[in-house]
Amino acid sequence: SRKSGFCHAGAYLNPDIADAIGAGDSFNAGFIYKFINGSRLSECQDFGSLVAAVSTTRPGGTAAFDDPRHISDTMEKFRNSCL
Repeated sequence: SRKSGFCHAGAYLNPDIADAIGAGDSFNAGFIYKFINGSRLSECQDFGSLVAAVSTTRPGGTAAFDDPRHISDTMEKFRNSCL
């Protein structure tokens, strides 16, 4: 809430995690990308969570981002399964 300074964001469910290496860095990258482009903090947090979830779909810290189609398809799948 605005009064407490905290906001809650839903999680993105990946039932088939390949590797969690780099998920935190991916969250930071997604959050910062939205932040420097003027998005609201809740949008930054949501996008950071989404990018982190995508990063867990392939082994290694960056393999999930090698294929643009994989990224867009995976983001769409996660958006439809947001908790």
